[in-house]
Amino acid sequence: MDTEFFPTIAEVAITLAGFSGLVAAFQRPESGWTDAAVTRISVLLYLTFSVLLFALLPLALYKTSLNAEFIWIGTLIGWSLSVLGVIAVMVVKMKKHGFSIELPVLTRITVVVGVLYHVGCVPLALILGTAEPFLAIGLVWGVMYGGIVFYATLSHIWSTGGSA
Repeated sequence: MDTEFFPTIAEVAITLAGFSGLVAAFQRPESGWTDAAVTRISVLLYLTFSVLLFALLPLALYKTSLNAEFIWIGTLIGWSLSVLGVIAVMVVKMKKHGFSIELPVLTRITVVVGVLYHVGCVPLALILGTAEPFLAIGLVWGVMYGGIVFYATLSHIWSTGGSA
């Protein structure tokens, strides 16, 4: 197990969550938060805290007597379900409130790749007998997608003259 990669990705995720919190704290629209803005910030915070949890979980579980491969596959399954859940919640909120979060083509591609990856990585990890690299790639995707959502949030704030 690479003992430096997972804490490093957790640090990147918590930094992104911190910046998101700053945007949420200092961005107080006069007319209140829009459903789209709340969804963007919620998705971003949920995703970054999920990266943090699933990056550190294997390290904590290594202190137990559990089998190493069980730890990795269990963490990968939890992470994949978490990602698919956050994307599903985002879609449901968008449909429920009748809005769409304007996503550039690259972001849409990133979502599609993320869904396909997280659906297919668990069976592939079971077939190949290793889950650690699949978890690492998934966590990097999570931080990358979180960065894209953060940028989209800032871009929206800037384009509307400061209102979320």
